[in-house]
Amino acid sequence: MRDKVYEVFDIDNKNFINNFSPMCRLNYWDDHPLVFKEVVVIHPSEYEKLHDKYELFAIPFHPIDPENQNDSYIDCNYAEKEPQRQEFIKNHLNILNGYEFKSIEEAFNCVIFKMAQIGITLRRCKHCRKYFKFNPNQPAEYCTNKPNGVNMTCQQIAAQKKYKAKQSPIQKAYINSLKNRNKWYPSKKSGLRAPEQTREYEKWKKKTSAIRDEFQQKYDSAQTDSQREMILEEFNLLC
Repeated sequence: MRDKVYEVFDIDNKNFINNFSPMCRLNYWDDHPLVFKEVVVIHPSEYEKLHDKYELFAIPFHPIDPENQNDSYIDCNYAEKEPQRQEFIKNHLNILNGYEFKSIEEAFNCVIFKMAQIGITLRRCKHCRKYFKFNPNQPAEYCTNKPNGVNMTCQQIAAQKKYKAKQSPIQKAYINSLKNRNKWYPSKKSGLRAPEQTREYEKWKKKTSAIRDEFQQKYDSAQTDSQREMILEEFNLLC
C-alpha cells in the first residue's frame, strides 16, 4: 500500500512520464477502473436531539410488549405524528454520503482515488525525508514540520544553511567575533548588563562592522587564494 502511494503521488518519481497527473498514475498502476458502491445514510442530527425531536424517528412498527408498559418505542399516536415528522425531516434532514467497502484495501483505494481526483501530489522533504503535500503554486523542497528535538521547521533549517553557505569567510569571522565579545558581558536576557556595558559593546560593534566592510572589499578584489588568506588573517587580528 505504501509503495502504491509513493508511486502515484510522488511528484519526483521518475518511473512515470513527466507531468503525468496522479489520476493517470493511479489508472496506470491498477490497470482497471476503480468502482465503489455508494450509499446514503439518513439519521437524526445533533440539532434534532437537542430539540427533543428524536422520538419522531423511533421505529414506527416496533412490536408491542404487553408486559412492558414502559416500552419507549410504543407510540399509539404514530399516525398522528407522521405529518409532523415529515415536516421536520424536510427542514432538518441530515444526510451522509459515503461508500460501502468489502475490505480495508478497498477503503484505502477509495481514499487515494479521491486524492488523485483532486490532484494531490506529494514530495519527499530533503531534510527529514518525510512526505508532505506539494503545492505547484508555491513549490518547496522542504516541509513545514519540526524534526524531533529541533525548534525550527525543515524550511527554516534549510534557509539557515543556505544563508550560512552564502556567507563569506570575512562575514563568518565577524559573527564569531560578535559572539566572543558578548561573552565579556552579562546576558541581555538576564537584565544584568549595565548601560555602560551596552554602550561600550555598541561602540565596538559599530567600529568592527566598518572594518568588516573595508576588508570585505579587499577580499572580493583579491586575485589569488593566498591573498584572500592573508586578508582574512589580518581581519581576525583586528577583531
